Amino acid sequence: MFRKGYVFRPWENEDAPPLSRILSSEKFWEFLPEEYSGEFDSNEALELIKLNASNSNHYIRAVEFEGELIGQVRLEFDKEHAELSYWLDINHWGYGHGSAMVTLFLYESTMHYPELRFVYARVHEKNLASARILTKLGFLRIAEKDDLPFHYYECCLTKPT
Repeated sequence: MFRKGYVFRPWENEDAPPLSRILSSEKFWEFLPEEYSGEFDSNEALELIKLNASNSNHYIRAVEFEGELIGQVRLEFDKEHAELSYWLDINHWGYGHGSAMVTLFLYESTMHYPELRFVYARVHEKNLASARILTKLGFLRIAEKDDLPFHYYECCLTKPT
């Protein structure tokens, strides 16, 4: 399950061009809560990077695999709870990166935030791959919290030893 080659790091200004390319794909937005709004230029990507860096209740990391930017993982905190969100460049869908990066990120997060106990995630009802990732990691669907087209999943984390 754990593959070498993954790096979780803060976003950098130099990431604006590849981020712009990723966000400009209409297919990328298919399962996200926000709608596709057209091409995303490097200046808009740079503004997004700056915005992410200034948000203190988020833990956001760019994800690289073997030196290439492939996605993002994020926790938005509310005391001992956090919302997990993640995305993957469409050029890397179907290769197991989603499972690996979410697993590694959650493990890393429990090390940095030992008070974190509960994580939830929203998944578009048609995003079966993401639902499988969360289920495989021990998340349970909480049907009474669904906000269609999104389903809610929750997990109680244990402290790493």
